[in-house]
Amino acid sequence: MNYYQHHIGDFRAGTFTMGRLERWLYRDMMDMYYDTEKPLPLDHEELFYILGTTVEQERTAVERLLKFKFQKTTDGYVHERCDSEIRAFHEKAEKASAAGRASAASRTTKKPTGVEQDLNGRSTDVQRPSTNHKPLTNNHKNKTLSAQSPDAPNASDEQIDDEGRERRKQRRSTPEDETCARWLYGRILTNNPGHKAPNFEVWADEVRLMRERDHRSHREICELFGWAQDDDFWKANMLSPAKLREKWDQLTIKRGTPQKGTKHGNFASQDYRAGVSADGKF
Repeated sequence: MNYYQHHIGDFRAGTFTMGRLERWLYRDMMDMYYDTEKPLPLDHEELFYILGTTVEQERTAVERLLKFKFQKTTDGYVHERCDSEIRAFHEKAEKASAAGRASAASRTTKKPTGVEQDLNGRSTDVQRPSTNHKPLTNNHKNKTLSAQSPDAPNASDEQIDDEGRERRKQRRSTPEDETCARWLYGRILTNNPGHKAPNFEVWADEVRLMRERDHRSHREICELFGWAQDDDFWKANMLSPAKLREKWDQLTIKRGTPQKGTKHGNFASQDYRAGVSADGKF
């Protein structure tokens, strides 16, 4: 599976006893399960390596999650909700495929209409009746299609002109970029539960720009954004990855300055290794 829905209520209900580190690792383990469509490996060292857990605190958290959230079998650690969603995904895909095959078969066996039979029965030198409609030129087509924005979520390649398709190709955000973007939105929700959901495709592309052009890691992005959401001033002014990218240096300097009521200005990075995504399914 390359996509699954994420229900915020289900996730919060199932993880309210967890700390931030365990929530983050739990989401990583879920992503791994859905991506491979098979149980997590029985070998803990193999699982640690795949998840990138290198410190003892993280490994202990993974073992606790395996114990309380997964069921150990001879095939590996299974998760009932994941298995249910994977089955539903394949059932839906099979139904769509069957419907497509049925539609194609119906078009193949469809009988010609009376007019088509009459025309097909004539000699080849007889021309079909012409219409008064003027043919659409390529210029007309381009003008019509250019009105369709490549940013529209349901826009197909046929609905977008050459320039729009090129702009879409230039977007190279990864699923990890989108996961990071959704984490940022989830962090905003901790301060303002009614905050309007953004365009996650645009947010993921901003994360990609920070990663590719500014050489920031997803962890660094989440840490600095999380720090801003804990700051009395910045939590109301730092509401998008684009704003984070714009104010990165200013926030970094501010973050290194000891704040009133705290022992130091350094950010506890392990606290932001975990978080709640704004979208996804468990």
